[in-house]
Amino acid sequence: MKIIGPDDARRLLRLLELPDDDRYALIFRLFKDEDGTALAEVLADVEEDLTGRTRARLIDGLRAVLVERA
Repeated sequence: MKIIGPDDARRLLRLLELPDDDRYALIFRLFKDEDGTALAEVLADVEEDLTGRTRARLIDGLRAVLVERA
């Protein structure tokens, strides 16, 4: 498992907190960009959980990490 720094954690948190339509559009754009494919695949997996629990857990985890490092 790769550990991400606080800057990347903030970026990912902002992305996960986007409204649905904006988040889906970003994922689509990432799939089109060769450098963004890996991130797009992870985000698409998160979106497959229609309950939203996976996304919520990621958001909670990222917030906790950022609070610990503050």
